[in-house]
Amino acid sequence: MHTALRDWTKVALKTNGEHQARNCAISLSLIEHLKTTGISISDEAVYSALSQWSLPLRVEVLLNKPVFIVDAAHNVASIQALLETIEEKGPYHNKTLIFASTQGKDALKILEQLVPEFDRVILTEYKNNPRSIPLKELEECLLKVSAKPFEVAQTPQDALQRAMENHDQNDLICTTGSFFIAAEMRNLVQVSQPTGCSIR
Repeated sequence: MHTALRDWTKVALKTNGEHQARNCAISLSLIEHLKTTGISISDEAVYSALSQWSLPLRVEVLLNKPVFIVDAAHNVASIQALLETIEEKGPYHNKTLIFASTQGKDALKILEQLVPEFDRVILTEYKNNPRSIPLKELEECLLKVSAKPFEVAQTPQDALQRAMENHDQNDLICTTGSFFIAAEMRNLVQVSQPTGCSIR
């Protein structure tokens, strides 16, 4: 990890994505600035903290065969970071998107970004919060931005089951669009641990 002042040679991040590496570099630069003001922060303390740093729901890999990612991206910038990270980690045989979003978010613009990057699209509606965008509204958004066929799952559990059918171990399944759908799917995957898949 490089900053303007030095190299942090022992930094090994557990988080995924170039955007998280940039965030880490900013944090290290702030630490360096604090040290110039006389605040004592040892390198050992920094390395120890970074070795324990994790960000659940931020390009979090839950399974590895197939790769199953949950990500809380819910705006244009965070979706772009997710897509760049997926590209870095690929290639994959087939990519499946499970998508739900929250009222007030620009679901149309987000779907316009996401859909071309996936082979299969499953729309769903999270159940752990009343702010979920209704499926009919999501369908209307998707039809405005793409002619690609898509599936509708009434619940995240149904979406998970559909996504795991006939998968290849080199496939990718990604759930995104909201903190709520990412959290609900994370719980479903960790509880059910679908047959034939292993947890990272």
